[in-house]
Amino acid sequence: MISKKLLKIMSLLIILILFYTLFILTFGNENSVVAIFIILLSVMILKRDLSCKPLKNLLIITIINLILAIGAFISFYLPFLGFFIIFLIVFSITYVVTHNLENPIYYPFILGFLLLLSKPITIDYLDIRLISLVVGSLFVICLNILVNKNKFSKSIKNSLITILKDIGNIVDYKIGNKQIDETEIDKNITLIRAQIDTNLKEEQFSKPIYTAILNITTSLEQIEILLIEENFTKEELIKLKSLITKLTINIENIKKIKEILNNFIKENLNFKPLLLYIIKIISYELGNPNTTQYNVTKIPYRFKLLSILKEDFTVNSIKFTFALKLAISISIIEFIGFYFNIPNISWIEYTILAILQPCLDNTFKKARLRIKGTVMGIIIFVILDNLFLLKTALFYFNFAPTLIILICVLGFAYIFTTIHKYDRQIIFITIVSLLLAESSTTINATLIERLIYIIIGCSISLFMNYKIFPKTIKQQNIHLLQRYHNFNKIEIKNIKLALLNKLNFTENTILVLKSNIIQESITQNNGDNRDNKIAELLKMETIINSISSLLINLVQSKSISKKTKKLAIDYIENSKESNIIYIKLLKELKNLENKTEKLLNEL
Repeated sequence: MISKKLLKIMSLLIILILFYTLFILTFGNENSVVAIFIILLSVMILKRDLSCKPLKNLLIITIINLILAIGAFISFYLPFLGFFIIFLIVFSITYVVTHNLENPIYYPFILGFLLLLSKPITIDYLDIRLISLVVGSLFVICLNILVNKNKFSKSIKNSLITILKDIGNIVDYKIGNKQIDETEIDKNITLIRAQIDTNLKEEQFSKPIYTAILNITTSLEQIEILLIEENFTKEELIKLKSLITKLTINIENIKKIKEILNNFIKENLNFKPLLLYIIKIISYELGNPNTTQYNVTKIPYRFKLLSILKEDFTVNSIKFTFALKLAISISIIEFIGFYFNIPNISWIEYTILAILQPCLDNTFKKARLRIKGTVMGIIIFVILDNLFLLKTALFYFNFAPTLIILICVLGFAYIFTTIHKYDRQIIFITIVSLLLAESSTTINATLIERLIYIIIGCSISLFMNYKIFPKTIKQQNIHLLQRYHNFNKIEIKNIKLALLNKLNFTENTILVLKSNIIQESITQNNGDNRDNKIAELLKMETIINSISSLLINLVQSKSISKKTKKLAIDYIENSKESNIIYIKLLKELKNLENKTEKLLNEL
């Protein structure tokens, strides 16, 4: 029996083949590179849900694609001006769309730009190419909507269920006095944050439903942290296990969940105060999804996610230096190819795009695996090129392009969904890059010529990696941790504003979202080459973020008394302590902030 996953892949391939066939019939073989580009883009961007705001996303992708086409057209006929255009396009796209090092969404855009450069057109055909790209952009959005329809609501539901299961597992471990695997819990939290951060945009947080989603998720995470850090009696754990089971069963019934939470609070007034506070926040936030009239709040620029681009515009950022190195490499090679009329120069560019890396870590190991993968990829390519593609007058212009598309789609799908071994990734990247180079060249290159171009491309990439702004993942993580710490300091200050009823809660939610994105990036970066100091700092900053959010949400949900508010303000201003849990959390926050300051200075 065919699995659902395999059926989806087969359906996707049929759609892509039909699109390619109709596209070529409509816009001609001279626009085959556009079809290849659109297919690669549509497949690689499926990880991002564009169905939330399809018209806006269609406009953005269409504008980018038209800029690529016009930039390629001008660059071919005006190579001196083209040098600056190519540099600007490659740098801007790489810089803007590279949100983290594990999600190379820049790749299909830059690859598409190189394809357009390799197949220049005259002014008479420019309108056809632009129209083809508009149609292609529409296909990208339509396919994304088809695949990701209702993905957001499903992913949020699955995320909440995952957190509840984690909490249930922690309770079981505590009851059985077993060791809790914090690494696995941290991994799940990171995946959940990634799902939410990928789908939600800053302007959506002006609506209560989206703020509620983030606040509920943060509150459930706080329960996990509380269970790990605090001691609970067996009776308390059994009651909590019963609560989690009820919530999981009724996950789609908001009214029922709210009733369960409120009953738990009434029946367990002597339970741990902090846990009751968290449950009160969740109960309060569950009122927001039912709100039909949203009070839209204008979000200041400094809180928008786009402001992160400005913050990263520095040589201390790997994102900035990587975009710079890629732009320099490709613009210079393209200019040399135009100026000296060197055929098939795109082979070097495809190699650079495949080889050039954002940072240097495990350099020798990765270099060895890259060489191994590249050699294997070249061997497989030669076999495909000379035996399987059947270069005859009958097949070469009809069968081969479709085969190339299938291999590209399968290769990229395999790379970014299944394979995690570096050398095998390189095998597929090499095959795909060479097949694209083969399909886009106007003059057949000899095998020796191809190998020379590949060696040149590898040499340029290695030089750029090692000699031009060499960066390590640790340097990037320190840079991100400093930003994370600065965001947390702002949120700590926001606690006082919340107590004084002067805080814009929507602005603070955006701040939390930005912090989540940074936290997610550091976690991914520190996965393969774990640095214990980085991991320790990240954990502390995440706890600071979690406690700060909790304290602010308690004020927002009206879960603390006026007396507690006054005592909290007195503590913030004069360090007057008390036994109230809210004050204890403020004190813990202050201690954690001091520790992180010290550790950051040591790094």
